[in-house]
Amino acid sequence: MAPSLTYSLGDVLAVAKIHPFYASKIQYPPDADTIHAARERAALSPPRETDLKSHRLLRKKDLYATIERLVDDTSPQNNYRHGIYTSITGGGSNTSKELFFATDALENRRHRAYFGQFLRTTGLIRESEERSKIKIDKIIYTSEGLTSAQKSHISTVLGSVKIYSLLGSAEAGPYAVSSPDLTPRDLLASHSGFVFDTRLTLIEILPLSSAEDGCNPDPVPEGETGAIAQTSLVRRRNPVVRYMTGDVGSLHPLPELAKSVIPEAHWPYLRVLRLQGRDRRFSFNWDGCYIEFEILSALMSTVSFGILQWQAILDKIEPSKEAFLELRLLCSKSNDEFLPRQAIINHIREFFHVCSTNEHRIRLMFIDDLTGFELSRTGRKVATFMNRFN
Repeated sequence: MAPSLTYSLGDVLAVAKIHPFYASKIQYPPDADTIHAARERAALSPPRETDLKSHRLLRKKDLYATIERLVDDTSPQNNYRHGIYTSITGGGSNTSKELFFATDALENRRHRAYFGQFLRTTGLIRESEERSKIKIDKIIYTSEGLTSAQKSHISTVLGSVKIYSLLGSAEAGPYAVSSPDLTPRDLLASHSGFVFDTRLTLIEILPLSSAEDGCNPDPVPEGETGAIAQTSLVRRRNPVVRYMTGDVGSLHPLPELAKSVIPEAHWPYLRVLRLQGRDRRFSFNWDGCYIEFEILSALMSTVSFGILQWQAILDKIEPSKEAFLELRLLCSKSNDEFLPRQAIINHIREFFHVCSTNEHRIRLMFIDDLTGFELSRTGRKVATFMNRFN
């Protein structure tokens, strides 16, 4: 992989110091001459590891506010709008705001070239594959992670197909891969192991409280779960430094399984991010009880339920203003592995303590396909939780 396709941490931090993402008093991102001058100054004092750790965290709410201002500003001096490749995302809930992230067009091409080499290095694509011999022996998915029920359903339908995944975002682009040839495969696991290249991106795992309290804590020990902060080494014009992604995970060394696939020269630079998913430490009130979303999610992931996708919609009954909860479930076809639907209904009713006095305020719907779900306004994803009550 060509080192010139990525930037040094010193270059990225030098630009971050003079960028409105991190310095609120600066109106516009720096132009090419200003970036060159900043890099020359930074070269006189190479960065230390502590320089990154002392850099303030970049949180979504701050990034969204700055980007909204830059997008709406039509001044010719606004470099954010010049020569860019744009990615727009709205996340996976009905309350997500649209994010219009701009990347330098040339940086984007270099990033894709580097990541293409990374896909070859990790064995996801091979030169010997030919279009004339197409057969489904692997699937590659992106965006949201697959649940254990979804993985099991794919294996049931397609047989011994290999399931691969690419991890990326509008802010940082693609940066990690998941493959059964690289990390052990567990259909029942709620997490996914992604291999990433530290020459492409840096990942820190911080205490979960850091996503909320505004402090700059030290990373947690390797293997412990926490909030993910990402620094991209392919984003310099609009740097992504210590960006709180909203995901939860842990860091691990490259396993022996991966070393059997990846050339030894790359081993020192590769690590595994064990992604647990979105930070779901919130609850909602129904029938006087706070329902912990993480616990509800665990219930819906019960393997014997065979739930492929689900959605909870909190609404209100007019004119009483009582909270009304609707649960929509897309399940695998019934077979001996899964419980009958009535048994699933009974488990869910028990979880919510449904009785004669509140059963008019909850509804369970079994749907046939994805068209039965409400989609987020911007990302057009199935929003797992939609709050129409507040």
